[in-house]
Amino acid sequence: MSLHSTIAAISTPPGTGAVSMVRVSGEDAFSICDKIFRKNKNFSLSDAPKNTVHFGRIRELGTNVVLDEVVAAVYRAPHSFTGEDTVEIFCHGGAVVTKRVLMEVIRAGASQAEAGEFSKRAFLNGKLDLSEAEAIIELINARTYSAEVVAARSLSGGTGRTIKDIRASLIDVLSHILAYIDFPDEDVDYIDENEVMRLISDAASRIDALLSTYKSGRAITEGVDCAIVGRENAGKSSVMNRLTGEETSIVTAVPGTTRDVVSKSVSVGRAVLNLLDTAGVRETSDEVERIGVGRALSAIERAQLVLYVADVTDGRGADGEIISRIKEKPVIVVLNKCDLSGDADNVPGEYARLGECVRVSAKTGEGFELLKEKIENMFIDSSLDVARDDIITAERHFERLTRAREALSEAVDGLHAGMTFDVVSIDIQAAADALGDISGQSAADEVIDRIFERFCIGK
Repeated sequence: MSLHSTIAAISTPPGTGAVSMVRVSGEDAFSICDKIFRKNKNFSLSDAPKNTVHFGRIRELGTNVVLDEVVAAVYRAPHSFTGEDTVEIFCHGGAVVTKRVLMEVIRAGASQAEAGEFSKRAFLNGKLDLSEAEAIIELINARTYSAEVVAARSLSGGTGRTIKDIRASLIDVLSHILAYIDFPDEDVDYIDENEVMRLISDAASRIDALLSTYKSGRAITEGVDCAIVGRENAGKSSVMNRLTGEETSIVTAVPGTTRDVVSKSVSVGRAVLNLLDTAGVRETSDEVERIGVGRALSAIERAQLVLYVADVTDGRGADGEIISRIKEKPVIVVLNKCDLSGDADNVPGEYARLGECVRVSAKTGEGFELLKEKIENMFIDSSLDVARDDIITAERHFERLTRAREALSEAVDGLHAGMTFDVVSIDIQAAADALGDISGQSAADEVIDRIFERFCIGK
């Protein structure tokens, strides 16, 4: 990608709507759009004031045929999303007309933008740091109000500023150490080992606080993979439908109705639950059902939470095959059909040993609010304020913070062992580099490329 080229793409979702937008960015954005945009004979976008909008028409190159009536917004560098000269053309939202407008912009001299290229240019031009760019993806993909709030805070730089502040404190320590080592004859203040230890420990504590939010952050943004398991006809699909609020899974009295893993995401308080309704695990001669059982076992393997649905009227008790596969996972036992059972206090020991038990009725809805509350409490820290607290949601950030924390532990151990400052400085530098990877201050080009490849074309 050349920063000197001018790029263009449709920046609104495909489909039919009132308005679509074609974004054009680069040093020739105005002159390219002037070839096809007409307001009046004396007007040109190249001479238009910054941050202004203009009604006009897009005309086909060569024929001068009008393609659409549009509004063109003018942004002059560096006051645009990308930091470059930018024109945003708002046309009518038909799929054909939007593509025609884009093709005329490309015929006039622009290049088709790659996925995430606008955001990458914003990063390279200093309009966004890397963590803020990643927050754009999370904001676009947010599935709950809490996820949107967390992403918006990250986009505004909240959590990123905290990480940069921690890194800056380490750079201060490092620069003092290196100045003291490299220029012993200069008037450099003596480094107190206890003070260095205090500063490193303070940075480590702040990193620990961020790391502690990751479990909640992932549950809010990415969601928790949750397998619904149990014997055939225990009511797994009915539980699924109650949680999703719609007829997601087919429910019949015939054993083996569910033959594949049915998936659906649903909000449970501040968390997202990625539900996986599985086939009953049993021996069967039916080839299709046997494939479904195999997929059910795979879903159990990858699940972060298991809802074991048990029919309280079924005297057979728990299924040993399933129990053997879920005993190492977080489990909530959903005691279904409680409307048919009068013994509300009796919970068989084999269920109680699996995990917390919640009595519900998929038929009446009884107990489901309590079930949702318990699921949320398992994964979301109740003290977390999504609007104000720094929350880690990205696996990449968690990995870099963990690396930084380990490096600081090495530095502390080195000081305790009596190692010299020049040795300890290597670990402090490693911690600073790991934190710099998050914002892009020290990220490798390959990492940067992979992040922006996740964006859609036009963003």
